[in-house]
Amino acid sequence: MVVAIDLSFNNVTGKLPNDLGQLSNLESLNLHMNNVQGNIPNSIGEITTLKELNLSFNKITGEIPATITNATELTSIILFMNQLEGKIPSNIGDLKNLEELTLFNNNIGGFIPASIGDLENLKVLHLSSNNIEGVLPLEIAKLTELELLSVFDNKMIGQIPNEIGNLNKLTELSLANNSFDGKVPSEIAKLNNLVTLMLNNNDFDPKIDEAIANIPTLVDFKFISSPKIKATMSINSTIVSD
Repeated sequence: MVVAIDLSFNNVTGKLPNDLGQLSNLESLNLHMNNVQGNIPNSIGEITTLKELNLSFNKITGEIPATITNATELTSIILFMNQLEGKIPSNIGDLKNLEELTLFNNNIGGFIPASIGDLENLKVLHLSSNNIEGVLPLEIAKLTELELLSVFDNKMIGQIPNEIGNLNKLTELSLANNSFDGKVPSEIAKLNNLVTLMLNNNDFDPKIDEAIANIPTLVDFKFISSPKIKATMSINSTIVSD
């Protein structure tokens, strides 16, 4: 009975087998830092015992299969540094036990689905360096266990919901390199555990509540508006005027 497979930091090549789902007792699959290619098979959703899935730093292509949401015991999905496309599955919220969703440095597009707000145990949401569009959904404000929210370097637009101030466990909020606009919510100043706040290279209103820069725990803070706005605030809350 195979419960865990850890082949990380090897030179594993080839594709994930289509009959992967036959490993009906598997709880952990870790292939981090290899040369695995091809798609994630649909049968991944048949492994209903699976808790940890780490396929990061490979050459995996295709989409995240919608069937993955059938593996409802999953606590972590770590797929960063691949060549994944498509969208985040619309019913991702079915994974009620999920604590980490890390997908940065892929080619994933579409919107962040509203069902993300159903992941009540989520602590890490790292979606940076993809092609994600649309707004930051209001439902994210329901993720009260969230410690890291990173969507920098995407194609996101719109205003940041004021309700982001409800995420009082956040230590990192990275929204840089998008096309967010409007006023930076003063409610961010309520995030008393925040260490990193990256808002640079967006289209925000250059006026920002000084209380945000004075969050006691804040170490890294960058706020540089788009060139057309000509106003910046940078690391360590130093104010610079162009």
